Amino acid sequence: MPAQPPDRIQSVLETVLPSQVPRRDGEDLSAWLTEASASVATLRARAPAPDRLGGLLVEHLLALAEGPVSQGLLRSPGRAVLLGELARNLADPGRINQGRKQTCAPTCVETYLGITDPGEYARVAVGLCSPDGTVTLADGNFILQRDGDAPLLWEEVEGDRSPISRLIQVAAMEAASADHDYDNAADAQLDGAGLSAGSGMDLAAFDTLIEAVTGVAWERWRRVEHGFLEMLHGQGVGAKPLGLDDLLGATEASLAGGDFAFATLVPAGVDPRRLARAMGGFDPRASLDEIEAVDGPVHMKGHKVRIVGLDREAGTVRFDDPLDPDVSWMGLGATLEDASGVCAMPLQTFLECAADFSLRSDFWPTPAS
Repeated sequence: MPAQPPDRIQSVLETVLPSQVPRRDGEDLSAWLTEASASVATLRARAPAPDRLGGLLVEHLLALAEGPVSQGLLRSPGRAVLLGELARNLADPGRINQGRKQTCAPTCVETYLGITDPGEYARVAVGLCSPDGTVTLADGNFILQRDGDAPLLWEEVEGDRSPISRLIQVAAMEAASADHDYDNAADAQLDGAGLSAGSGMDLAAFDTLIEAVTGVAWERWRRVEHGFLEMLHGQGVGAKPLGLDDLLGATEASLAGGDFAFATLVPAGVDPRRLARAMGGFDPRASLDEIEAVDGPVHMKGHKVRIVGLDREAGTVRFDDPLDPDVSWMGLGATLEDASGVCAMPLQTFLECAADFSLRSDFWPTPAS
């Protein structure tokens, strides 16, 4: 029987060095290589996953294994780690998280893409790893650009975020907020003068990103806007605005159709100790004593989540928290269900702290008369 040709992807994975293994979950080289190899096997066993241009997921893995890659990324984290982490994110998108960065919105979009369109996720990731670091998204116009050619060195503030996720999230933060320059080290949006203009991704930037990534239109419901339109309608001005019942029905239809919805939660009165644990450290420079000494509740300006389940009869909603916390931190009756960050919350409480909902336009409802 003729000898089998070597597995080109596995051969590259086996070049990983102990010093290159991502500092996540306490894995050593053997554990990381086992998981990466198993992920490749899982992807090969699935039905072919084409990207938006007709390329296949496995072809993108081979391109990353053998094709040109940024010199900085070859130095760190290295080709083997990039390849293995891409395979692992694709085989288990639930492991994708924001680390200790305020990148919840692009993390939600990244996870969504990994679940709904893995071939496209692979194309985007490999494009960002290429020497020029650019990739055009599904809408045909929006371009993601890698942030320079420096090696990706792990720092404590990265937490458990994968190097592949770091590339995608940083590029998304930079591109979606056209008026600002995102600085990953500072985790801040900088204005033209290089001064901090805040952190995170605003609603308009999220809309831009999700439509560019999917190539389809999305709609957003905002609580503040809804209240204003309700007031006008009560005075006989304008049409009746979309109500919560309509919105929840559309969310159920989206989930039943194999899609998801997004929401921005604004939980008040968060226990800082629990938030510290959820983020792997309230401040990487602070000692545990300093964390415990923080007094008073934390009021968050907003945290983007992906809705994965809704049961109106039982009065519960399930969502994926991009922090992937190991403890339930929001309060409000929220409970953590698994290590991928899926949480459950009473529906009424969820609605009270949801500032907005986003759904694909083809699931968007017509307001009830």
